[in-house]
Amino acid sequence: ELLFNEQSSLFRNAPEDEAPDPFAGNGGGGGGFRFRMPETTTYIDFPSQLLYESRGLFEKNFLIIDTVKPMKWKISDETKTILKHVCKKATTTITQQAMGMNIRMGGPGRRNADSTQSKPAAPKEVELVVWYAEDIPVSIGPDTYNGLPGAILEVDMDNGANVTRATEITSKYPKKELVQPTKGDKMSRAQYQEEMRKLMQNMQQGGGMRIRMNN
Repeated sequence: ELLFNEQSSLFRNAPEDEAPDPFAGNGGGGGGFRFRMPETTTYIDFPSQLLYESRGLFEKNFLIIDTVKPMKWKISDETKTILKHVCKKATTTITQQAMGMNIRMGGPGRRNADSTQSKPAAPKEVELVVWYAEDIPVSIGPDTYNGLPGAILEVDMDNGANVTRATEITSKYPKKELVQPTKGDKMSRAQYQEEMRKLMQNMQQGGGMRIRMNN
């Protein structure tokens, strides 16, 4: 969910009552597990070009304070329509770095029914394709994507591996919720990455973690 006005933008997890059920319509009555994702909020203050990223992870809260990093876009003449807005195409290349995690689950009769392993994933360069609407003349987008003369309504990372697309646009939004996050231990991006490195190292050494599930 992306909230914005002329001064700031806020990108956050959709409220739980609006989030789609990943198991709805699967049929068969088999049920499944639903993972409740950690709350992540990205707030950008346009005048100062400061970014405040609030992350909840394993019962801890972090507040990352950083500057907005400019992105080098290659703009194309190609267009397509998203929610009645004619959008232009822009591409760039980014380095994707994530901390990998392997969660294996089993049922009755399986050995090693529950085990958790983690390892750092190697960074890789991937293509990022976005579609932006010039008739919404605010340089905003999901997460930290920015720097185009219009709102980004679709993000396609790594040739369809991860696609984020606008599903609704409305002028009605909770204005009181468009505020800078303050919750969490304040740190720089480099300090946060070091915290994550220590966390993954601890799990590799047998520190472990807990995941709560419902079915």
